[in-house]
Amino acid sequence: MDAVRGGDMKVTGLAKSFSGVTAVDHIDLEVPAGRILGLIGPNGSGKTTLVNLITGVVKPDSGSVSCNGRSWTWTAPHKIAGYGVARTYQNIRLFPAMTVFENVAVAAAALGRGKWERRAAEVIEELGLDEHSDRIVGELPYGSQRRVEMARALAGRPSYLFLDEPAAGLNEDETRELGQTLTGIRDRYGCAIVLIEHDVPLVMDISDSVVALDDGAVIASGDPEAVRADESVRRAYLG
Repeated sequence: MDAVRGGDMKVTGLAKSFSGVTAVDHIDLEVPAGRILGLIGPNGSGKTTLVNLITGVVKPDSGSVSCNGRSWTWTAPHKIAGYGVARTYQNIRLFPAMTVFENVAVAAAALGRGKWERRAAEVIEELGLDEHSDRIVGELPYGSQRRVEMARALAGRPSYLFLDEPAAGLNEDETRELGQTLTGIRDRYGCAIVLIEHDVPLVMDISDSVVALDDGAVIASGDPEAVRADESVRRAYLG
């Protein structure tokens, strides 16, 4: 699997309101190339909405995103994927009646004829899913399905990978393995990862930097220890 490192992603002034309620309040954000950025905040703080704006799932009221020589206010998700941006969702969105290989191959096929089978096999191996390759996805344990989701997102060789609560529903051992997998992706392929998580120990353990949101705005950013110690973060989220 080739390196996929791109430049820094810059988010400028992204804003979104729903029925007069501000969900994302003119956020400026930088996703450093080849790094893990942890995105934390309480429920309703705007984390998922921000990612939806960046990836084209929701149209922003204002603001822009730029990466890999492209800049957009809003465009279709499949076009943004073509700019090197991939994501997973809070709720698993796999094809449950298809095999692991078939799920990953659907994404890998976008690379072109003659490459998709090899690419799917590579990603499945890298994510430790070899033994499940021919199994129906819907029959797999929850933690394995999460890995299939990541494998599918990685199949297109993204420069930026957004993971929305990948540790949700995982036990302690699975969460530890997830952390190792994510740092391996960063170190091996240079893929920038934005980790949206409620599992604060996981975020603080593997992130190169952390951004905290509350009420749709950035309340703290910097290295993990600085954000952990920030009083506004402790009040809003950590307790």
